[in-house]
Amino acid sequence: MSGETLLNSTADAASGGNTNGIAAAGRERCGVRLYEDADLVPLDVPHQGTVSRLVRDLLAAGSSRQRQQILRDEMEEIGFNWMGYHTVRRSAAGALHRTSITTYSPPGWVKHYFDQHYDEVDLRQRPSANSILPAIWDAESLSEQIESRPCCARSRRFVKDLREHGICSGISFQVSSAGAGSGDRIIISLASDLANRRWMGDQTLGDALVLCLSFHDYMAQHVVLPEADPVPQDHAGADVPKGLPPLQAAVLGHVVNGLTDHQIAKQLNVSSHTVDYHLRKLRQRFAARNRVQLVNAASSLMEASQQA
Repeated sequence: MSGETLLNSTADAASGGNTNGIAAAGRERCGVRLYEDADLVPLDVPHQGTVSRLVRDLLAAGSSRQRQQILRDEMEEIGFNWMGYHTVRRSAAGALHRTSITTYSPPGWVKHYFDQHYDEVDLRQRPSANSILPAIWDAESLSEQIESRPCCARSRRFVKDLREHGICSGISFQVSSAGAGSGDRIIISLASDLANRRWMGDQTLGDALVLCLSFHDYMAQHVVLPEADPVPQDHAGADVPKGLPPLQAAVLGHVVNGLTDHQIAKQLNVSSHTVDYHLRKLRQRFAARNRVQLVNAASSLMEASQQA
């Protein structure tokens, strides 16, 4: 059963204010799409660039369960229990979380994190906001930072809940998303139930970076992530046929208006592989063998819909 969930998050006006300055964006948040590994749609495309051992293993996995076992074994081997993978859109107002995988986090943690708006007070994200360098942290150092500055009670609850969920130390950093161009970034993190960050030596940090970057490589090139919003806002003005999934409707609207695959990917902030995947689905739906037939079929349906 799919674990995909949409959280419509709004700022907590009763929080007493956010003095950490992380998410004034809470006032304009859109839905955060939570999904499981089983919700990923594999893409049958060649890998671009050097293929790491982990990517090869994930590509060879025959099921979501096998992928999960591979990743959990990799994490355990270098001392971590949990992994996070979040899509974030940076704007003038702050960081807007878009999607987040739940499979590799403690049960219920990711939903609780966004329900409580902890992304608005999460100090772990601040050091890496404009840097590719990793942020190394532990719960004790977070507590010390909180106590050294004015803050809301939510910040203290956040650290308390981290500990209660066995998230006591870890590493996080940011990379560009596959559809870079609209300010989207990926926050990748690994966490452990070990209390002090000093257990993470150079070898551990190196292995952690290889694991995270390989997982990102796989996610960016070989799967379609669930849509971030229930309805994409930009359909290029095209009155597309009803009944299509939102992202397919957006892709079709841009195709009808003459955009190339690359332009569509940039407009929708997705990878070109994702655009190609949805175009194949659209051609199947409209029994079209090429782009011209797809545009003609869609245009005919739109005209019929307008006349009705």
